[in-house]
Formats: sequence, structure tokens, C-alpha cells
Amino acid sequence: MPHETEKEIETAIFQIRNLRRREVFPRRVRNITDRYVVDTRKTIEGAIRNLEELAEEAHKRATSKYLPTEVRQKWARTEAYIYQVINSLTKNYDSQMVMEKLEELSRVVEELMEEDPEPGEEN
Repeated sequence: MPHETEKEIETAIFQIRNLRRREVFPRRVRNITDRYVVDTRKTIEGAIRNLEELAEEAHKRATSKYLPTEVRQKWARTEAYIYQVINSLTKNYDSQMVMEKLEELSRVVEELMEEDPEPGEEN
């Protein structure tokens, strides 16, 4: 009888360890996803702030009374281009595609974890 009890304890310990492993992997995937969202958002927000400052400076020069018309026109085109870049960053950046891939990875991992046999089960 003591032999069976030891085996039951070992099986229980194995199941607990396996359960922890089963929870860790999906959690790590979620952490990567969350971190990506935060890092990407911060990077893009910083870039937009810097571009807005440049656009303001370009606008000041484009409307300056002291610069020749030809130079002011170049600054106006530069300002317009900066706002096009800002617009593309806010609307079309690829993080949506990356997020979709990370969400797909999360789903695949969760499905895999559900299909993974419990300790002691046979396939």
C-alpha cells in the first residue's frame, strides 16, 4: 500500500507542475501581446508629437512675412507632407496586422493547451 500512495503523490505533483506549465505559456503569449500594444502605441505617439512640432515650425516658416514666396511655398509643401505622414501613422500603421497575428497565436496556443492530454492520459 505505501507504494501506491507514493505513486499517487508523484502523480499529483506531476499534475500540479504540468498545470503550472500549461498556464505559463498562454500567459507569456498574452504578456508579449500586451507589451507590443503598449510599446507600439508609445513609439507612434512619440513620433506623432515630434512630427506635429515639425509641422508647426514648417507652418511658421510658410507664413513668415520675411521669407521669399518661393521659400514659403517649399515650407508649405513640407508642412503638408508632414501631416500626410502623421495621417498615415494614425490610420494605416501595421500594428493592426501584428495584433491579429498575435491574437491568432493566442488562440492557437489556447487550443493546443485544451487538446494537450492531461498527465497520465494516453493519446
